[in-house]
Amino acid sequence: ALLEQIGEDPEREGLVETPLRVSKAWEEWTAGYHYNPEEVIKAFTEPSSGDQLVFQGGIPLYSLCEHHLAPFFGVAHIGYIPRDKVVGLSKLSRVTDVFSRRLSIQERVTNQIADALMENLSPVG
Repeated sequence: ALLEQIGEDPEREGLVETPLRVSKAWEEWTAGYHYNPEEVIKAFTEPSSGDQLVFQGGIPLYSLCEHHLAPFFGVAHIGYIPRDKVVGLSKLSRVTDVFSRRLSIQERVTNQIADALMENLSPVG
């Protein structure tokens, strides 16, 4: 229907398989709905973590605007001060991916990441 709406012929040779390709692409772009952030974070106890900042910067972020279904992208920088639970830096990238691969807006992605870390790590800040 979209191809017809923009004036294309969906039966044209180059477009016949397009609906299937688009469907598969959207499955990947919105894969975040299939993951539970608590399972991705997997914190471990580290009683001597002290008061040092844990920081991961430059995390690629790709998402789709829920208002226009248009892509938006950037980088995330995450820092926290552990209390007694820590996660590997790769988990910060994974939790970013979980929330960004959903229809959203950047402010919600930011809040969801922060809330997930607060709930699962109970950091000092």
